Amino acid sequence: MLSTRLGMAAADLAHDEQWGKMASLKGTDIVAVEMASAVDSLKTVPLDRWEEAQVLFG
Repeated sequence: MLSTRLGMAAADLAHDEQWGKMASLKGTDIVAVEMASAVDSLKTVPLDRWEEAQVLFG
């Protein structure tokens, strides 16, 4: 579901000629953000999220 929502938002951005922006998840909302702000710093996955994934996927 999430990948479909992000893909649709990305397609809408391209259709609307919103170059330099990307679809991003903020809470439960899909929002447009400037690419520069999306990559301006390293964002890491918290350890507890890795542990959740390990339980689900081994």
